[in-house]
Amino acid sequence: MVIPSITLGAHRLAAAALLLVVLLLGYWLMERLIIAKYHYYRTTIEQNQERLQRLTGILASEQALETELQEVKKDKAMAAYYIDKPSPTLAATDLQQQIKTIVETHGGELQSTQILPTSQESGLTRVAIRVQMNGDSEVLQKVLHALESSRPLLFVDNLVVNAREIRRREPGKREITTSVQMMTTFELAGYMLAGQS
Repeated sequence: MVIPSITLGAHRLAAAALLLVVLLLGYWLMERLIIAKYHYYRTTIEQNQERLQRLTGILASEQALETELQEVKKDKAMAAYYIDKPSPTLAATDLQQQIKTIVETHGGELQSTQILPTSQESGLTRVAIRVQMNGDSEVLQKVLHALESSRPLLFVDNLVVNAREIRRREPGKREITTSVQMMTTFELAGYMLAGQS
């Protein structure tokens, strides 16, 4: 078998073609790498821009809510609905004094009060006490009405009423009088603006 000899010009032409193929292949690979990096950076920039827009929106809404909260704090008519004390402990003590005055004014007997732990609800501090009192149904009705119509707003939760019949014989009389004594337990709660506590 005879191998044809390649002329010097064909040899140069084949070398140039091979060099051109290698250069084109290198250019193609470099272009792919550069385009891939370009797409990666472009996608990352777009994601970061979207994230920045979301965070800017959240910041703007937070500032609007903060402004609205400050307006509510400044509004004297709204402030009357909240307990205006410097701390939850003082607010709870004030609630204890207020319920004592209301119960005794309406003819009831305050058995005990207990300060309950404070909690945060919708940007407000909930201050609550547990109340145990005695009195008849008329006393209970008057006490609840006084609490409902008072300022700051007070809320009664977990109301439990135990009634028992009491029979008494008055000295020197044969008649026995019957009355219903009610032992009432409930939670009394009010709210403080969060900036106060």
